[in-house]
Amino acid sequence: MPSAEEMLKKLQERQDKLNAKIKEAKLAAAKEAATLDDERHRLIGAAVAIGMNESEELRALVEPLLDAHTAGTRARKLLGLKGPGPSQEPQSTTDEEPPVPQAAAS
Repeated sequence: MPSAEEMLKKLQERQDKLNAKIKEAKLAAAKEAATLDDERHRLIGAAVAIGMNESEELRALVEPLLDAHTAGTRARKLLGLKGPGPSQEPQSTTDEEPPVPQAAAS
């Protein structure tokens, strides 16, 4: 019969192996979730882009959102947005609220 120390050592090794498997499973699950999230974003983006091509009203709603949330120069150029992105603009020091797009106000 193995000694208590040997049993403890074997159990610790087994626990370490199980912890490693748990870590791998969590990483795989996170990677799969990120892949699914990326695919969902692509599908939503494609649907919105098609809708923007078909509807000026939708375009009027979406373009200000794109302008407000697109910072990268390359991305802004790809989307046809003019001027610097939101992180490149100085923050307003007034208490004024931003203007509401016309299509959203009706």
